[in-house]
Amino acid sequence: EIRRRIALAGTSFAKFDKILWKSLETKLSVFNASVIPVLLYGCESWNQTHMQEEQLNVFENRCLRRILKVRWQDHVNTTTLRERASNQPFVSSILCKRRLKWAGHVYRMDKERYPKMVVKWRPQGKRPRGRSWKRWSDKVKEDLALVGELGLDIQEAAHDRERWRKIVWTASNRT
Repeated sequence: EIRRRIALAGTSFAKFDKILWKSLETKLSVFNASVIPVLLYGCESWNQTHMQEEQLNVFENRCLRRILKVRWQDHVNTTTLRERASNQPFVSSILCKRRLKWAGHVYRMDKERYPKMVVKWRPQGKRPRGRSWKRWSDKVKEDLALVGELGLDIQEAAHDRERWRKIVWTASNRT
């Protein structure tokens, strides 16, 4: 799914290559309005690996380098690239924010609703050998750990809307 999203976003970005853009603000506005939504469509339900998250960031950096006309020979690091792009947030932080926002909705739902049932469902039987796969709820816990909310009772915190908004806001402002 993530590879497909990257390919679709790349196609969307390529369409704007022929358009003559004037200012950097316009370029970034078009990028944020047309490419990022295609790239992150449905990301709230993704359970991506660290490598897949890096692929998303690499794609975004490649687009930003193209917008800013930075060649690889210029040896511009990611931090400098972000500064030139008016501190454009990383795709991974947008992803984290959206997942936490959706998690708040899911954990506030009645237990009869399908999204809540899917999150709470545990399969029967033995698991295969090796490290177990991470579930979506594990990824939400990882996101909470990134914003300094280790050991948080997600169910309780999600019902406190003001607290949950602060958590989501913190996630959206991390780099």
